[in-house]
Amino acid sequence: MKKTADTLLDAIAAQLDTLLQQLAAGFDVTPAQRLHLEGLTAAWLLAGGDAQVLLQLCRQRMPAGTDVKLSVDGRTLQFDLWQQRAPVYPTTTD
Repeated sequence: MKKTADTLLDAIAAQLDTLLQQLAAGFDVTPAQRLHLEGLTAAWLLAGGDAQVLLQLCRQRMPAGTDVKLSVDGRTLQFDLWQQRAPVYPTTTD
């Protein structure tokens, strides 16, 4: 169990780092990527992991000012990753 939990925690950290790098570079995070991360966290929690330890790990990895919200709902951890607003320009045609 310990090895599995460590492996899951490493995978969560790696996936979170990847998504944070994408956001920092100005790219969006696809729903599939976010759901993959949430699935890893759900597996870790179902394996007996502590939600507070997971929250602390995630918050430590996120740079200050990161627009990522974490919430715990029972045995799930939800990530809200805000995407860049698409530029909208007024049209010149009627």
